Amino acid sequence: MSTLSNDFGRDVVVALSCLEAFGYQLTKSSPEHVRFENNAVVLDVRYDRSRSFDVDFEFSLKGDHPALETYRLRDVFREMDVPNADRESRFQSQNYDLVIDFLKRSAISLAEYATPILTGDLRSFEALERRQSSEAKTYTQGIQLSSVRKKAEIAWHEQRYAEFINLLQGFNEVLPESDRKKIDYARRKMLASETAGQ
Repeated sequence: MSTLSNDFGRDVVVALSCLEAFGYQLTKSSPEHVRFENNAVVLDVRYDRSRSFDVDFEFSLKGDHPALETYRLRDVFREMDVPNADRESRFQSQNYDLVIDFLKRSAISLAEYATPILTGDLRSFEALERRQSSEAKTYTQGIQLSSVRKKAEIAWHEQRYAEFINLLQGFNEVLPESDRKKIDYARRKMLASETAGQ
């Protein structure tokens, strides 16, 4: 295993040298955090050298824009359709040489696929914000769905179709196809019951 460099900033500058074409300059350097800025974007590179050994990039737009959140490398790679985005954007290692190799590969992918992010294109940052909001909503709905799933299953088995529908109402985006079919079936059963009662 290689030893940790005493100058993480210098090593990151070398690893990310292909981003100089986008006007990035080093503005901050410490053993675990390096910051680059151009006229539109702040790019932070972090390496947790003492605990998790995670490596990540964070992007934020400068100025007074609604898209002022910080976006991680995974978010950018996914939005910009980098091949194997989830796998290519996560890295963890104590081996410093592997960390630097990851940084070089990531910089090349950013330059190839994410020019709009690197140059501060507002629409691209807004797309990142929409994706992040959508994923957060889906995640929250998944958690909420898991809290009512048991009650819904009991209602289903006891043929209390109205209760079943009410419990799952509002979760269409995260419901599996099987539950959507059950809801359709429950609606048909309720309609048939209403028709038979007239």
